[in-house]
Parts: sequence; structure tokens; C-alpha cells
Amino acid sequence: MKNKSKTTIFSCSRFLSLLFIQLIMFSTDRLVAQCGAPDQAPTIECDSAPLICLQNWCYGGALEANPGHNSFCGPNTSVHNPQYYKFIVTDEEVVFEIHVDDCDSGIGLQSAILGACPWETFDVHDCDPGTPPGGTMFLQSTGFEIGQMGWLLIDGSNGSTCSYTITSTFGISQPELVGEISLVTATPTSTIPGYYGITVEATPPVANAHGYYWVHGWSGDTITSTDNTTFILVPCDIDPGIYTICARAFSGCDTTENETCVEFELLANDEIIKSPSTFCSETFPFMWFDLTIPGPGTYTQSFPQPSGCPIDSIWQVDVYPESEPGIIDTSVCDYSFMYEGEVYDASGTYLLDYPGQGVNGCDSTAELHLTLDIIELFIEANCLDSQFTLLPHILEHYLSNDSIYFSWYDCDYDSLLSTAINFTPDTTGCFCLVLEHSFCSDTICSTFESDPCEISCSLVQHTGCSQDPVLFTYDGEIPEGSTLHWLIDFPGAPGTYFSGTDSLLLFYDESGCYRASLTIMDSLNTQTCVDSFCIESPVSIASFCCSEIKCDTCTTLMIGLSGTAPWTIYISDGVTTDTVPGITDTPYHHEVCPPADSTITYSLIVTDTVNACPAIITTENPVTIHLSSSPIASIIQETDTLCANEGMTSYTWTNCLTKETVSSSQCFTPGTSGCYCVEIVNVSGCADTACIDFLISAVSDLNNDLIGILPVPSSGSWEVRMPGRVQTPVAWSLVDLSGRLLEQGILSESIGEIALDKIPNSGLYYLKFVGQNGRMITSKVVILTE
Repeated sequence: MKNKSKTTIFSCSRFLSLLFIQLIMFSTDRLVAQCGAPDQAPTIECDSAPLICLQNWCYGGALEANPGHNSFCGPNTSVHNPQYYKFIVTDEEVVFEIHVDDCDSGIGLQSAILGACPWETFDVHDCDPGTPPGGTMFLQSTGFEIGQMGWLLIDGSNGSTCSYTITSTFGISQPELVGEISLVTATPTSTIPGYYGITVEATPPVANAHGYYWVHGWSGDTITSTDNTTFILVPCDIDPGIYTICARAFSGCDTTENETCVEFELLANDEIIKSPSTFCSETFPFMWFDLTIPGPGTYTQSFPQPSGCPIDSIWQVDVYPESEPGIIDTSVCDYSFMYEGEVYDASGTYLLDYPGQGVNGCDSTAELHLTLDIIELFIEANCLDSQFTLLPHILEHYLSNDSIYFSWYDCDYDSLLSTAINFTPDTTGCFCLVLEHSFCSDTICSTFESDPCEISCSLVQHTGCSQDPVLFTYDGEIPEGSTLHWLIDFPGAPGTYFSGTDSLLLFYDESGCYRASLTIMDSLNTQTCVDSFCIESPVSIASFCCSEIKCDTCTTLMIGLSGTAPWTIYISDGVTTDTVPGITDTPYHHEVCPPADSTITYSLIVTDTVNACPAIITTENPVTIHLSSSPIASIIQETDTLCANEGMTSYTWTNCLTKETVSSSQCFTPGTSGCYCVEIVNVSGCADTACIDFLISAVSDLNNDLIGILPVPSSGSWEVRMPGRVQTPVAWSLVDLSGRLLEQGILSESIGEIALDKIPNSGLYYLKFVGQNGRMITSKVVILTE
């Protein structure tokens, strides 16, 4: 429904009484007023404000901001987004009652009666500093003279955006309606109850009207609308017949005197048969309201109505017969064909679509049957059986199964010289070849200046090695703008074609002798260079060993050789190449020293003296050497637990005396005192070993409290006092925290002195003592050096 005007329904008798009371008594009951019509809306400047009927006028929202007039209605008041109306004073007292309806933002509205425009604070006759939604602003003034112009200001308090209704006015002129409704129309002129509905329009629109009353002829009820057009849906329980709808314009101040009516027919609320329709096949499927129409057939759609009486509609849907596609047969003597802006570069059948261009506006199609007949070739001047011969080489024939007829002429076309494919003229010169194929004809003319049987030229070196690149290039001059055609033999593929370049780099897998030709064509002349060359096979075989992970600085690469000595060896790490000539012995050992903690790849090339071809390498090539740093094993003793380096891939703890493996963990708690070793292996497989003398503190018969070692700390010498029950001599040793032995000696007396020969760095160390019975004690000492 396109008409979105606001409507209200009420009974005729109630409407008349309400209207009388509102117009005469100025009651605060609200009529439906026109809210914000563009030609009656307020303005943000007072000098352009509208002069309209303000009785029961309503408006919603705010205009653009126009701030100013601070403290116009007491402290903390100012204008933010003003709306101005004009009025003319008709009484000594002027009164406005304005209801604040609701707010989209902010807290309410403020208002004022103004006596001048432009205005200052002293021009305010009365004001309201702020009223929230649901409240009423009351403005009153006795300071005007009858006939004087005044202004009504309504503003959003603190920038609020609110709607409002002027529910009552007194002491101001009320502009009357201008004009009368002369015609009311109904579209359509007939309808079905509760289904289609009608749109009614009153013309011309009445100036100053706030809205329109519409009186229903079937019930006597009246609805209102803000526009002079509205949509009416007749309830489904109304009997069929002829009915009227009458219209009158109104404002808050006036109502038109004449009532203008229109008649329409209300049809029976029976089953509706929708007119049959025929569609193009491509239209399907489509939707009829919520029903899918997949193709031709009879369909029923039910339309539920608000009144509770649904209406069924029956629709017969048909489809236009499809037309046969048109046929377009086209043969073209060209590489491509353009049709309707599309380029076709191959023979075949193409489907063409023409949307909406067929019978009944349906889509139509056509088939383009396209034949492209073109031959692309060049003429090679060759030497066959010691005779100058012109050989046509067909590069591409779009109709490959079509017969081709050859006719050779001199360039003057004096006579037909030959109809053979290959032409052997008596001498060089200018010749033309005419080809006829299908419905097309092509002619190629050129001057052949040189006889390949009499001149020599070079395209490639005459020896090469299989697997090596072979460079093809012409040793003569190539005219600018020439077209180049190469024919080069390969094993099992003689005369392989290449074009568009003055040099080629190719590889050969098999030995043998081959032929190559280059035909150079410019706009007038053609010349051909023919050459032959041979590819030799390697006569030596080599092996290369081996990829590995090393834990040393250098390693040896082993190269096995077979064939004819001497050989030359090239070993490259990608940056530098070691060249070793004159190798006669096999295997050959070549030492390489990659940087520590690096991975280097070495590649091998071997050549022999027979044909300088690279030897066949039957093993891995290249090989990769990873040089890993060896770990440095260390042992740390924490109470009765021994721990080796972290982050290793394996640990092997053994007893020094029995060589028995006692643990494979990083940390190990021995059951008895003694000497223990650990072998550690890092992620690269490199290993190292460390050993330590271990004493279990719980079973020691010596005690740190029973042995005296002074001074603490020391510079490398101590006085040692043994308890009396310890039998001398006693062996001593000094070890660092990793278990490494630094120095050792013998104490012959229970009170003796230890003086180190070599003073270690400052730090914590262990002094170990072993008595006559093999029992040990370990004491920590601190050494400080100056």
C-alpha cells in the first residue's frame, strides 16, 4: 500500500459533537492534525515563520541547530534548535497550551511568546523553561495590541528532539481553509470485500487543510488522513452493491462546507479466477506471492484476510511453444571470424543467445556453424640429393583433412613450373607457390638467393655430449624484421619446429648425428642454412659418497671412477669449485672442511680425456655434509645426585671400575660411593664423556665437623687436621664443580699442609680425602686469588 498517511476511524455523530466542542470551546481534546506538512512546517528563523492555524497543530522532531539567546527564560536556559510560528493577535489576552508528546532524545521542550522579530530577551512576553514528555506548557500574555504580529517559539531543552501538540489557543487569528474539493475519484472503481481495496483521492487539495475526513457509505464511519489520498480496504462481511465515499477537508480551525462523494461497486466475495497468462519458458520458475510456479498448469493461491475470510484465486498458466534455433553456416579463409562483436578463433558450432528477441518477446537462439580454412607454412631452401630444392613445411592447417593442391610459378607467372609438393628449380631466383584448399587460395612469393648445395654455414658445434646443453645460433647476418623458422632433429622426432628466436638452447638424451636448418624470411627474400652435428655419450662412470653428519672439523668425500683415465674432477659447494686434474687412481679421496655447525652440499662433475663428456654418476649427487660441534660433557653433584648436561638425546652412566651401565637418565643417584662416568650424545649424534669420584654422605665415616680445613677462604694452601681415629697416610685430590681433577697428593700425618702447585681461578671447589680403608670424604673449599 503506497499511501502512508496517518488515518483515524470514529463514528459520524461523535465526530460532529467533538468538532463543535473543539471549535467553540477550545477543549484540550486533540483532533487529528497534520504534523509537519512541508508548506506549513516551522522554521529556524522567526522572519520566515509560517502563519497557519495553530489549533490542534502537531509537529515532531527538530530542525537544524540555531543556538543563541542565553538566559531567555531564566538561568540555564538558551535556544538550541528553535521552531518559530507567526500569529496575529485578536484579543487583549493571548493563551497557548502545548502538550509535550514524546522525545526521541533529551529531556523535554521549552517555549516562549515573542513580541518582535528579530528578538532579544526583553521581547519575551511569557516562557516555559522546560517541560518533560507527558506535561503541558502554558503560555499567557496581555501585553499585545489587537492586530499586532507575534511569534511562538518552541525549542528542544538542552537540544532535545521531541514531538508536541498545540492543544488550545486563545486570542489569535485562525486562518480559514481556502478552496473546496471538486472531485473524488476511486481506483479501481470496483473491489472485493477484504481483498483488493481501493485508493480514493480528493482534488484539488485544499489550502491550509490539516487533513481530510472520509465517510464510508457502507457503515457511516469516518476516517481521517493527513493527505488528500488514502487507501480503503472494505471489510469482507459487507454485502455486494453500489457504495459511496465522501470527503471533506479540515484544519484545527475550519472544515469545508461541501461534501464531495464518489461511487464504487463492491463485488461478491466469491472465488476469483485470475486471467489466464502465457509466459516464455525461460521465465519459469517464478513466484506468485509465496507460491512457486515451476511451469505451465493450473494453480490455486489462498489469501487470508484480517476479517477472517480468506479468498482463493485460480490461475491458469501456459507457456509459449519454443522456436527452433536458427542456423548460420559460415566459412572464412582467415585465422578468426568476428560476428556480433565476438571473435571466434576455431572452427566449430557455437550457440548464440538473443534474450527477448524471439516471438512473443521470448528468448531465441541460433547456431553458428563456423569453418575456418587457413594454412600457415614456410618454404625451406634445402639441398636434397645434391640438388637445390624448395620444400614447403605446413605449420598449421585448420582443415587438416582437406586436400591441398600445389602450383609453382616464377614471380612473373609466365608458366606453370610444377604441381609437386617439393619443387626443384634449375637455379636460384624468385618463385611463387599457389595453394588451393577447400574454397580458399593462398600465394607465397619470395626470392631464394642462395643455394645450400653451394655454400656452407654453421648453426651448432659439430660435437657435444648427451645431457649437456647444445646451443644453436646462426653465424651469418639476419636482416631486421625477418621471420625465423628452425627445423631440428631429435631422437625419434626429426624436423622438430621452433620459431621466433635467433638462438636455441636444447638438451639431447641420446647420442647420434642429427640435422638442423634455419630458414630466414623477410618481405622479399628467403635464405636457409643447413647444418649437421653429432652428440656423443659419456665413456666414464663415477660414484660419489656420502652424505653424513660429522663431529670433526674435516671429512673425506670418496669418488669411485671407471672408464679411461686420466679424469678431471670438479667438486663445488655452490660458492667455490675445487678442480683436480689428472686423476688416475680410484677411488679418489677428497678432503673437505666445512665451517663448524654448518650444512654444506657438494656436487660432482667428472670428465675424461676421450671426448671430454661428463661421466655418468650412478650414486647420490650432490651429497650433504653436516658438521656438528661435539658436546662437552660435565657432571654436577647435588647432595647425593649426579646430573649431566641438559638437552642431550641420550645419556649412558657407567661404573668406572666394572664398566657396567647403571642409568640412561640425565640425573642419576648412585647406590654406593665410587667412580662414575657419563657419555652424552647430542641431536647430531656427537658424543663426549665425563667422570666423577662420588661419596655418599650418609655412609661416610669422616665428617666435615671432624676434619679441620683452614683458612676459609684460601689462596690455594690449607692446614688440615684429621681426627685421631683416621689412619694415615690419606690421599687427597682437588676437583672442580664438573668433576675434573685439578691436583692430588698425600697427607702423611694427621696434621698436615696442602699447598697447590698451580692456583686455579677463584671459585668453589671440592677437596676429596680417601683413607686407608677406602672410605672417602668430600669438603667444599673456596679459593680466592688476587
